[in-house]
Amino acid sequence: MPDIVFNEQTHEYFVDEKKYPSVTQILDLLTYTEFANIDKGVLETASRRGTAIHEATENLDYGGYAEVDAETEPYVQAYMDFSRDYIPDWYGVEEQVFNKEHGFCGTIDRHGMIGNTPCVLDIKTIGSPNRLTYVKVCLQTYLYSLCLDYENPRLFALFLKKDGKYRLFDCRAWWSENMHDQLWQSARDILSAYKAIQRIKEKDIDG
Repeated sequence: MPDIVFNEQTHEYFVDEKKYPSVTQILDLLTYTEFANIDKGVLETASRRGTAIHEATENLDYGGYAEVDAETEPYVQAYMDFSRDYIPDWYGVEEQVFNKEHGFCGTIDRHGMIGNTPCVLDIKTIGSPNRLTYVKVCLQTYLYSLCLDYENPRLFALFLKKDGKYRLFDCRAWWSENMHDQLWQSARDILSAYKAIQRIKEKDIDG
């Protein structure tokens, strides 16, 4: 993996001083309109909570102390229960990755082994996931998998809930049951769409 520089203030990724889009930016094509209609204060609160939960679970996986409050404690407890039940062996925790062929970066929440099976896992703290949430996380974990050396890994989303429970969501299984196209085809299509939009923007700027 090349050296990846991530600017936390601007949420931009650079490899060899060249800026690359993130998986999140690419998939914003799917959810831009939906999030545009949500109050910014609500989004900011959810974002702060999600960041705190991610930091706490990351500390746990590194063998440290998870600092929680009344709001985040149930989510962290749910993650601890998941870890107890599945005993994952993580090779990467909040790892920054790069795909040179398609030109994108990202930060994978977790990847490694559950039992004898390689997997990519994304942690979600969304209270009421809908169909679009499922579509996005399927594409998200698949794009992340393209940055790794695993052969056909399992793709999971771990939904942590405010009641202290969790749900392990099998992305490939859901996609197979609910979508008409192959997962790789849809991922290819959205990558192509994002690149086309960027080319149009660049031409418009060049004027």
